[in-house]
Order: sequence, then C-alpha cells, then structure tokens
Amino acid sequence: MPPLRILTWHVHGSYLYYLVQCPHQFFLPIKPGYPEGYGGRLAGLAWPDNVHNIAAEQVKDQVFDCILFQSQKNYQVDQYEILSPSQQQLPRIYLEHDPPRQHPTDSRHPVDDPNVLLVHVTPFNQLMWDSGQTPTRVIEHGVIIPDRLHYRGELERGVVVVNGLRSRGRRLGADLFAQIQSQVPLDLIGMDSEQMGGLGNFPHDRLLEILCHYRFFFNPIRYTSLGLAVCEAMQVGLPIVGLATTELTTVVENGVSGYVDTNPAALLEVMNFLLDEPDEAHRWGAAARTYALERFSIHRFIRDWQQALALVTSTPTYPGTSTTHPGTSTTHPETPTEQAGTPTVHPGTPTIHLEKLSISQNKHLSEPEKHPIELGKHPTQLDRHLTEGDTHPMQTGTSATPPLKGAGDPLKQVSNPLASVSHSPEQVGDRQSQVTEPLKQVGALLSGVSHSLKQAGEPLRGGQS
Repeated sequence: MPPLRILTWHVHGSYLYYLVQCPHQFFLPIKPGYPEGYGGRLAGLAWPDNVHNIAAEQVKDQVFDCILFQSQKNYQVDQYEILSPSQQQLPRIYLEHDPPRQHPTDSRHPVDDPNVLLVHVTPFNQLMWDSGQTPTRVIEHGVIIPDRLHYRGELERGVVVVNGLRSRGRRLGADLFAQIQSQVPLDLIGMDSEQMGGLGNFPHDRLLEILCHYRFFFNPIRYTSLGLAVCEAMQVGLPIVGLATTELTTVVENGVSGYVDTNPAALLEVMNFLLDEPDEAHRWGAAARTYALERFSIHRFIRDWQQALALVTSTPTYPGTSTTHPGTSTTHPETPTEQAGTPTVHPGTPTIHLEKLSISQNKHLSEPEKHPIELGKHPTQLDRHLTEGDTHPMQTGTSATPPLKGAGDPLKQVSNPLASVSHSPEQVGDRQSQVTEPLKQVGALLSGVSHSLKQAGEPLRGGQS
C-alpha cells in the first residue's frame, strides 16, 4: 500500500515508537507546555524521520489520510478542537490501550460507531470491553531488541519496570511490590520510581541494556494491559514472574518461560529458586526469548497494522460485527526476511528440573556484597557496574546463555494455548490438559514443601529482614 499521512497523539511513548516503524508519515500535534497528548517527539526515544511535530493550530490546514485516536480525550475532546469538519469524517481508528476500568465486564466502550475501527492490544481487552456496534480487531504488541543485547543474569536481583507505581497504587501492584521487596532483592525502574526507593527512569535503549543483567523480571500488576516492558524483557531473555491475571496468563508457561500465580507466596518461592539456580534461570529465559520473538515480532506487528490501515482507508463503512485476530502462532508466508539489527531466535530447550526447587533461609538479602545496586541510590552506581573494565558484561556478539542440550523445536514446546481456539472441542480439551497438568504438578510440589516446613516448625524462606 502507498504511504499514508496519519495524524495521532503522543499518548503512550513506547507503543508510539514501535507503531511508527510502519512505513507511513505520522504527524503529532504539539502545544506550548506539552499538555496531555501534545508532547510530540519527546526525548528518550530514537524517533525515525517519518515522525513529525505539527502545531495544533495548523492541523486544520493539513491533508491526512487517517486519524488515529489513542485516548478517550482524543476522541471526545481533542478532535473537535483541532480537526476541521471534513477531517472529522476521514477514516478513523481508535487504539484502545487498556481493559475497562469502571467495570471489568459491563463497561461500554466510549466509541460506538460502525464507521470507526476499534483496535485492542490484547485478546483479553477485546473480551472484556462491550464494544457495541463498533467493529474490533486485536493487534498484539511488537517490540525490537538490538542483536547485541543478550541475557546475562549475573545480578542476584529481580527487576520491576512500572511508571508511576506509587501514585497508581494497588491496581499496578504497589503494595505487592513493597511486600515482596522486603523479602527478595528487587529494583524498581520507571518514572517517579525514586518515590519508592527505585533507580529512576532511563532512556529506552539504556533500559534494554540494563535489563540484561537481572536474574528475573517481576510484574506485580493486578489489572492492566500487557506491558511492553514484559514483552521486551522476554525478548532480551529474562524469565518472567508475575500475577496470573489478564493477558499475562497466556504469555508465560509455568516452569518453562517463567511462573505466574495468584498466590504471592508461590511467586516469592519461585523468585528464590531463580536466585539460587542461575542455570535454570537461563533455561527459562531462553524459552521466554524464543516465544516472544515469535508472538511479539515487530514484523508481525507491522503487518497487522498495515492490514488495519488498508481496511479503513479503502472501505467507507464497516459492518457492525467484530473481526478477531487470526491467532498469534499463525504462519505468514509473506513475512519479510529478517533485517540486520533485528533479533534472531535464541537456540535452546525449555527443559527444566523442578526437583531442584527448594525452600531455605533467604541468604540473598543477607549478603549485600553480591548486590552492586543499592536501592535508593543514584543510578550511576549501575553505570559503574556496567563499565568495569575487563569484567564488562556487555561484550558484543557474546551471550551468557550456555548451549543447552536436548534441543527440539522450541516453538512447539513453548506454544501459545490461544492458537487452538479454532480447533474442535476435543482438541481444545487435549490442549488444555497439556497446559494445566504441569501447573498442577508445580502447585502440588510447592504445597507439599510448604506443608512439610510448617510441620517441622521452620520459617519460610524470605522472612522479614
């Protein structure tokens, strides 16, 4: 399709950065003082040349092919302030970043128009919103990790990446982060993270470099969309630990690429396991990377957006029915050849040894000499750690992940259960049993170990320090 001229707002910086990898011209309105949605090409991201700032008062004089809304304010307020009447009739897409907040199942989406395409970023979000007569489509995340970045995992710490965690409270897991941080070494990164003893915010490329060195990635979020930071951490090669809520339950396979559960005590136990077993952390991380390179491919992401844009710009109206995402594991023969600078699939097998899982006194918080990053300190401490002469961990072209034995087809072993939704009920039942049986075994193992300790009168590992 020919390049389009697309007007959109700066609502979610990281998502916008990946969106503008599409081969179109994107125009971002700006206002003095950069109020909400009018920040344009903000610092911290390497914006390509197809992204342009435009003064909000000049928007009415420009020619566009499509309007892309990214917030309720964009749709209900901004368009009537800066668009001309004819521009308001252009092909329109509403990109919904979040699940419903007011009520999880009975919230009507603010867009109720059969002539607007509503794009969700996860199948969970599409499921929960009542979209009325508005046609919908799911375009899952796509991310880019430079080839030079590989999981190292030498820091015996976990990392959490959330912006504004303290102000966003329980929904984003502020209480859970504080609870677990008192028992396992965790670092918080993101905007305003200093308010909770975090390391602050970093430019996007610097953040990706930093992630490589942590043992695992922890996602404490109870209810929100799937974070881009999770997708990025997986493509780097970090094992993921998090709450078994929203879309994350379809992304992480327990005991293979990470661990998700609704019981914080189980998550705490798995974190300690990964701190004690770096080889297992590498195996889990390799499986996470393999899976994420497929599901969160930037090529698939661009292709999905190309299809959505072609749909709205070539069809004046839409039927009042939803169009669903064809599936994250679908093979696309038209997939472009991987270009230089894009990640390649990491070799390895997701085989793990759960019998190594054990509970003991948490030594990780009592050995500060192992942790070069001290919570609440200036981020330059991390910079010093990352630039220590001959021990520099960022050696180009090397990977800390050892070759793994028993290699089969890792994509088949780390498959997405959602890919079976079009199969027969019998096939779906078989697939569900394949996924749930290992989880039951892990749950039984954790339960049995905890029960034995209670009988022996021993404290659980990770007690208050």
